[in-house]
Amino acid sequence: MTRHPKPGMPAFAEASAGTPRPTDRGRRVKGKRPDYTVSTVVPTDGGDRWREVGVAFASDEGDTITVLLDALPVTGKLVLRPPRQRPASTPAS
Repeated sequence: MTRHPKPGMPAFAEASAGTPRPTDRGRRVKGKRPDYTVSTVVPTDGGDRWREVGVAFASDEGDTITVLLDALPVTGKLVLRPPRQRPASTPAS
């Protein structure tokens, strides 16, 4: 069955309208947590600022990395780092 775009909506927009972004899926791929956060460094007057622009997943074999971006860096430079460990919550006493 061929789907036709809604009037006034480009065909690509309809195709992607219902597709969840990586952030909508809790930043997981097939149940995996990201192996890396993807950031870009933006120079500012007050110093460099790190902006997270996506996540990355290492393959089970370890020979490839899949990168999912929410934004493209203007500088073209991406930095992959292991995600920060969240501190364990302590029960209130």
